[in-house]
Amino acid sequence: MRTRFMIPIATLLAVIFAVAPPAHADGPSNDYIENAEAISIGSYGGSTVGATRSPTDPDCGDGATVWYAFTAPRDGVIKVDLSTYQPRDLFTALQNTGQCQLADNGYYGLRFDVTAGTTYWLMVSEYGSNQGSFILSVSYALSVTVATAGTVTSAGLATIHGDVLSQCYGEYPLYLTIYLIQGVFNSVSKASADVVLPCQPASDWSVTLSSTTKRKFTRGQSTVTVSASTCLQRGCVGTTVSKNVFLNLLKSTEVAGYSNPALPA
Repeated sequence: MRTRFMIPIATLLAVIFAVAPPAHADGPSNDYIENAEAISIGSYGGSTVGATRSPTDPDCGDGATVWYAFTAPRDGVIKVDLSTYQPRDLFTALQNTGQCQLADNGYYGLRFDVTAGTTYWLMVSEYGSNQGSFILSVSYALSVTVATAGTVTSAGLATIHGDVLSQCYGEYPLYLTIYLIQGVFNSVSKASADVVLPCQPASDWSVTLSSTTKRKFTRGQSTVTVSASTCLQRGCVGTTVSKNVFLNLLKSTEVAGYSNPALPA
């Protein structure tokens, strides 16, 4: 597993080779980066009460700090929010190649690309000398992927698929509108479909489409456009992605992209 130290270069060696200071009896266990709390997708309660500022902390923020280590389970865009009970008392910082990205109390949040298996270090710092509790939330921002290959039957039924990562909220589902177009000018095959997915961090989607024009889908290059939307606690968000997809001819011994053993004679 790769680990990326998201801290200024000037402090990198000091952190790697420093002996972790002992945890304070009355302070949080993740007071130092060496004892960062491992987190994944979800929400985590924390506090800076009793925390200190370590000599290895980066030069951003002016108060005591606590640390979290997030290892990305898959590629995508991560959104980090910080909620506090005292406005502007705390902020969160992502250490990234010598600079900090700040987000006051989660009103703006942090968004950054992540790579599966890479660890990212998150710091929560006091604002001035104010200490208090907070909730740190990590989720995937809404993003959609489309597989580069699909299938098509001799009858013109095209199957395409992909996945969607989302920070949906509660009972609000994910809405997808999928368009498939093949051909140019007056010789065009096209179709669309609407898909509703339950609220969860990651979902797979797949649709089988028949052209609504006189020309059926055939083996060859096509264009897929997917528009996705969902609602969060602070409003609704959406995204659109387009991708070239090659439709492979589905043999009679295959079903929707899955190869089956040949039938006995």
